[in-house]
Amino acid sequence: MYQTRQKETEILRLQKADEEKDFVIRKRNLYISIAAGLLIVSSIIVFLLKNNLRNKQRLHDERMKQMEQQQQVISLQSMINGEETERIRIAKDLHHGLGSLFSTVKMHFSALQHNIPQLKNDELFQKSYNLADQASAEVRNIAHNMMPEVLMKLGLMNAIKDLSNNMNSAKLLNVAVESYGMDKRLNASTEIMLYRVIQELLNNIIKHAKATEAIIQFTKDSDRLSVVVEDNGIGFSTSEIDEKIHSGIRSIKSRVDYLNGKMIIDSQKGVGTTVMLDFLVYH
Repeated sequence: MYQTRQKETEILRLQKADEEKDFVIRKRNLYISIAAGLLIVSSIIVFLLKNNLRNKQRLHDERMKQMEQQQQVISLQSMINGEETERIRIAKDLHHGLGSLFSTVKMHFSALQHNIPQLKNDELFQKSYNLADQASAEVRNIAHNMMPEVLMKLGLMNAIKDLSNNMNSAKLLNVAVESYGMDKRLNASTEIMLYRVIQELLNNIIKHAKATEAIIQFTKDSDRLSVVVEDNGIGFSTSEIDEKIHSGIRSIKSRVDYLNGKMIIDSQKGVGTTVMLDFLVYH
């Protein structure tokens, strides 16, 4: 019985020791689990904080980029508006100032010729009269190119047709104009910008393309306007644009950007060039 009690006591001691050991192990495992959990939670928090910081930085960069773009657009609009205002002022000064002055000079020449009939046979007088007449016509042409009166009075399509007819008459280029859905006029600033774009494109064709024919097509559907200008010139590689051509294209693109439009250029050497423009326009 004594040995049995000793064995039972030893068994209880061993069981208690095992229980204490298991408790220590469970306690250690619990601490490890808590530490691992805290580490995971800390890692998630750090990741979320970094991700949030990156998102904030990205949003800040995007806002800064948008502000820069808006500032560029505002600067561009101010520059183009100032340029157009100056064009109108110079055109009026030419028309009312020099134009009126040359008209007066021509009237004086006519009066002299009437009062002194022999001047009709005076070669110097006739040359002077012809030069005054040519200068008067040149002033009218310059004023017209700077701000066509037909554009202000009759609208974009009539101004484009007038521009094309002048080029056709001067045998500079055979230009055809087609329009669909352009029954109503656009707002004044849009018409001026579109006129400048077409004017610059035609000037580029005459200067660089060596083309004989060009087609201008306007297609308007609701608030969307598509403009296509195509020529049969020598074409060029869009990846190797000449600096002079590039300067003209840059001027066109600035006006397209002013109207929040898009421009696509398709050109092949020996085939010709097609410029496609797309805008959202309002009356």
